Amino acid sequence: IVILGAGFGGIRAALDLSKKLGGKVEITLIDRNNYHLFTPALYEVATANGVAHNKYNTVLRATISIPLSSIFDGKKVNTVQGNIENVDLDNKFVETSGGNKFEYDYLIIGMGAETSFLGIPGAQEYALNLKNINDAVFINEEINRVFDKLIQEGKSEKPAKFVIVGGGFTGVEVAAELGCCLKRKTKTCGTESGLCTS
Repeated sequence: IVILGAGFGGIRAALDLSKKLGGKVEITLIDRNNYHLFTPALYEVATANGVAHNKYNTVLRATISIPLSSIFDGKKVNTVQGNIENVDLDNKFVETSGGNKFEYDYLIIGMGAETSFLGIPGAQEYALNLKNINDAVFINEEINRVFDKLIQEGKSEKPAKFVIVGGGFTGVEVAAELGCCLKRKTKTCGTESGLCTS
């Protein structure tokens, strides 16, 4: 059994099949990353306050990136890090960017989704996506950059304006956390004024 994608679907399938079928099958899970990204918490990384930044933002990344080795420790699941280059349904094999081929009897595809902008003018061109760990870290850096710029220009008492496109779970959580985050930032900098307008 070959599973493509280490998201919630791929992880759950691998764990359940390993538990139910044990040593009767060989299970291989392939993902471009060597970790499972806990996407419901992306907003926490995007709006984290008081986290020391370094070149790779390892602290922020580690908070929601769970190594596959720890998820499958003691389980009969092989994990492979690689990009999927070809899926041959007729001949039943998957090929990764390194040229490795993985034959299968059963294939499970759970490779995620693309961001939808729902036809909102300007969203795709100008908005910052929040779909993966790199997006979340970039947004966090941008929030800090905007705030630092206001302080340097002596405008820390003026409100910073943020527009959030989308009122689903992530959008609502970002709005709430952003408000709390910026209130903490203003107190740290010695002003009690509201920095953010929603």
